[in-house]
Amino acid sequence: MAEELDDVVDEMFSAASLLQLSDGQERPPEVEELSEVLVTMTEEMVALLDCLQTKKGARYRLERIEHLERQGDAIFQRGLARLFSGEYEALEVIKWKDTVQSLESAVNAIEDVSDVVEGILVKES
Repeated sequence: MAEELDDVVDEMFSAASLLQLSDGQERPPEVEELSEVLVTMTEEMVALLDCLQTKKGARYRLERIEHLERQGDAIFQRGLARLFSGEYEALEVIKWKDTVQSLESAVNAIEDVSDVVEGILVKES
C-alpha cells in the first residue's frame, strides 16, 4: 500500500507542477473539474484509510471512490475532445493535454489505493 500511496503523491505533485506553470492563464473547464474530483477523491481516500481499523463505512467509501473515478474518466475524455476540437493552438493543446493526463493519472492512482484497501478488507473478513 505504501507504494500505491507514493504513486498518488507523485502524480499529484506532477499535476500541481504543471498547473503552477500555467498560473494566471485561462484553463479549459475540464482542468478545474478534474481538479475538484481529485480533491474529493483524496478526501475519500483519507476517510477510507481511517476505515481500515474499524471497517465501518469502508464499503461506502470504496463505492464513492469508484463513482468519482468514473466521473473523472468522463471529464478526461471530454477534455481531450475539447483540446483536439480546433479550439486551441497546437502549443496550448500539448500543454493542457499533459496537465489533463497528469490529473487523470492522479485520479487513477487513488483508485489503485482503494483497490489495495478493498483487498485487505476482503482478506480480513
